[in-house]
Amino acid sequence: MSMYRRRFLTAGGAAVAAVTVGARTAGASASADSTTNAGASPSPNITVDFTKVLTKVDPLGIGWTCSTYKGGTGAANINASATWKATLAALGAGHVRIPLRWNHGDPGSSAGGAQTSGDADTYIKNIRGMGALPFVIYGGDSSDNGGLNGSDAAAFVAHYNGAGGSANGGPVKYWVIGNEPDVSGGTSAYLSALPGIVSAMHGADPSVVISAPAAAWFDTGLLQAAATIDGVGILSYHAYNGGDAAPGGFPNESAYHANIATLKTYKPGVLYGVEEANWHYVGGAAEFFDWHNTCFIADAAGQVLSAGGHFTQYSDSNGPLGLLNDGGGQGQPGSLGTPLPAYWGLGIWTGMAGQFKKYSAAMVPVTSTLAGTAVSAFACDNGKVVLVNKQAAAQPAVIGLVGRTSGTYEVWATQPGSPTAPIHKVAFGQYSGSQISYTVPAGTAVSVDIS
Repeated sequence: MSMYRRRFLTAGGAAVAAVTVGARTAGASASADSTTNAGASPSPNITVDFTKVLTKVDPLGIGWTCSTYKGGTGAANINASATWKATLAALGAGHVRIPLRWNHGDPGSSAGGAQTSGDADTYIKNIRGMGALPFVIYGGDSSDNGGLNGSDAAAFVAHYNGAGGSANGGPVKYWVIGNEPDVSGGTSAYLSALPGIVSAMHGADPSVVISAPAAAWFDTGLLQAAATIDGVGILSYHAYNGGDAAPGGFPNESAYHANIATLKTYKPGVLYGVEEANWHYVGGAAEFFDWHNTCFIADAAGQVLSAGGHFTQYSDSNGPLGLLNDGGGQGQPGSLGTPLPAYWGLGIWTGMAGQFKKYSAAMVPVTSTLAGTAVSAFACDNGKVVLVNKQAAAQPAVIGLVGRTSGTYEVWATQPGSPTAPIHKVAFGQYSGSQISYTVPAGTAVSVDIS
């Protein structure tokens, strides 16, 4: 979570079948038109079963990290710019993860290169004003993990959750202790301090849910050690592997699904998260700015959500790693505040604050014979079906609907030919015979919203 990223690789767990489907074209986007699907189509190559639940959706859902950086102009920050805040609020994300330090009772950002004092409460209030859950990283006063201790942690929780905490922007239910100890501060010191910090935070408010170890990659030893500590309520790691070879990264993000499944064996019955994710840990790759990162973020989020975890993109403001152009150059398209492709990868799930369907309370089973791992398919119990086509040819999806016979549908799609352009409605109409047909363009993520 520093301005200068280190290399974070994901190590997969036991093989878990990823639900796949779809396709899309990396060219011109289709214009919206009214269509009728009569149900006399070929046999389905995707089947969605709305009569069953695959998994409940994690309460944090899908979100992003507020880096607390301010970009090249000083305005790329939710505290500094109402426009920046409004553009991010338009996503309708479930949570915003933010690094903060207690700082002797004058809390502010704990991010490397962006430490501040006295503005933490403004951050929390702005996150709430965006309709998202604040997810606070308790960071050290001097560095990510420098000086973490139970006394400060308890005081920080009480600041938001104790008497008068609502005036500070609280309560804050979800917390992270430290950040990436496997690359900053050392795992031994972190693990030695962790039990006392967890206990102190629960002493201040027994209801808080605490994430650890915020591992810099799928660090098996660190994750297993954190799992043994009483009171750790979320097992978490980070993944910057969009450009890695399959199965770790694009075009096959099934390792995300597998890793969440593995975390469940380390500590059953808690929450699990990929709490920082992006195409890479540093800028420079062209894929940050084209359809690749849109599809990577959409697919990785779907893999994590369908495995029962929460997914957090990193971050709003950090050059190519950002959701929006932060005015810092490095090849970012557009101008200050222009949404980058990752923004739309999240947006296909969040529904853009009510523009179309958002992920719901449960994921439902999907099976597919379409295009192998080059196309992924996911579905929610509210009728939202997300298809991500990660290849260079369009894919004709024939979606069979178990539990739904007839009704209406809309298709919303990203624009691979103009990757900073908004998600738009490309088709709508009626369906019958428990079936919908739609050809997913290359390099596109779509939301088929079924009513």
